[in-house]
Amino acid sequence: MKIALPLLISLCAFGAVAAEAARPTPPDELPQISAEMKAAFNACKESGRPGGEDFDSCMASKGFAKPEGRGEPPADENRAGAGESVE
Repeated sequence: MKIALPLLISLCAFGAVAAEAARPTPPDELPQISAEMKAAFNACKESGRPGGEDFDSCMASKGFAKPEGRGEPPADENRAGAGESVE
């Protein structure tokens, strides 16, 4: 019984260290957006949500088209109709 408590504490400590080591490290430097893009973003927020058609067309009219390969965000599983096929 005398060895059980130190063994339990050691296992908890090793588990915490392993969990911290498995966590991905954040990038050193986040990409910065230009002042022009920030101004266009702020102006286009009035026309709709970022990612919406109105917002995207506003940004495109200001010269900032949506990059290729950036699809729609994953569906929210908690939203009504999530998981239903659209056929």
